[in-house]
Amino acid sequence: MNGTPIRVGLVIGQLSYGGAESQAYELARGLASRHDVVVYCLSSSSEPYGTRLADAGITVRRLVARGGLDVTRVVRLAGYLRRDRIEVAHAFLFNASAYSYLATRLTPGVRFVASARNCKPEPSPVRRAVMRRAFRVADAVICNSQQVAEFAERHYAARSERVRIVYNGVDTA
Repeated sequence: MNGTPIRVGLVIGQLSYGGAESQAYELARGLASRHDVVVYCLSSSSEPYGTRLADAGITVRRLVARGGLDVTRVVRLAGYLRRDRIEVAHAFLFNASAYSYLATRLTPGVRFVASARNCKPEPSPVRRAVMRRAFRVADAVICNSQQVAEFAERHYAARSERVRIVYNGVDTA
């Protein structure tokens, strides 16, 4: 990296209380000191972290579903990625990874980072197929433990050479 700020989009299902939500918030704050960050929340559930991100000067865009598996949300996310000139889309959790994968197929040049933070198998065969494709083609897959990395490789065909383990951070302040 040559010191030029990267435009990073963090994609997450919700911004209410939760482990992944807390990690996305901390990552966004940390990245924002050196890069341009936009957070894309795939639901209307955006408190408390949506307000905290906005207070930190980080743009939060909400893409609320209009039904179950909402294809229009893929198109809306792709539109935002283009409009915000995002270079790297980093998704948190399986659902956000699936939507981000599909949206980045519509936005050539955007690098796609999937992430897995639990070992819950997807029961829907259609969603499972999309997730397998997403994890197989991702530029990188971030997992928060060795067990989760093995799960992502076994259940979602993540390529071991692209999997990286990044343990959850803890704010000690």
